[in-house]
Amino acid sequence: MKHSHSVNTGIRAKQWRFNPLTNLQPARLSRHLDAFEAGHLRDAVAVWEALEQRDDLLRTVIAKRKKSVARHGWTVLPVAGLTGADKARAAEHARALEFFYNHVECEHAVDTAERGGFKLLARQMMDGVGKRFPVHEVIWRASEAEDFAAENNASGTTRRFVTAKFRFVPLAFFENTTGRLRFLEQDFAQEGRELEPGAWMVTVGEGLMMASSTAWMFKHLSLDDWLQCSQRNGTPVLRG
Repeated sequence: MKHSHSVNTGIRAKQWRFNPLTNLQPARLSRHLDAFEAGHLRDAVAVWEALEQRDDLLRTVIAKRKKSVARHGWTVLPVAGLTGADKARAAEHARALEFFYNHVECEHAVDTAERGGFKLLARQMMDGVGKRFPVHEVIWRASEAEDFAAENNASGTTRRFVTAKFRFVPLAFFENTTGRLRFLEQDFAQEGRELEPGAWMVTVGEGLMMASSTAWMFKHLSLDDWLQCSQRNGTPVLRG
């Protein structure tokens, strides 16, 4: 099994945890969003993760959208129209891919109790709809002995397939100042280490939390004004 580069991510994340919504004002949110566009991702991502947990609307719609994709199954379909050796080779590729996805493992680098298989991987990849870049560290491994034997017995051929564990690493541990994500190995580092080819999977999505956090700010200001008005004027006073 390949060595994991993100083994200390969970400890660092626990140490960093704070409430980024406390006293968050429009000017500060605007700076966070501008910094995200410039490649400094951490502050904006911290706000977005807090909003996903605490805002009633975002909490509901984001979970629904992620799960709607993860509920679908998967299948491996060879290219239509193949003949002869190409068809046989495509069947072998399909077997290897089916083995890979049937045995794939997935976990969260911070909340390690979050473990699963392909469906969890799909939900984590859907994080790109909100935050633009879901990142997984890929830890490759050869098939276990029992899996190896079962596959050979089923197919009648000798074949050693591979599978992998995907570790979802929060986007706050990366920077994008050069136009490509780099892993931040030290706390509060400004420049990160290049991602090793084949060791990381980066998914790209729409990044809707940029607009959603702006909309939340307008809603929050209105609700906060309403709450303060109720506190000042909603309590009866003694007249006499």
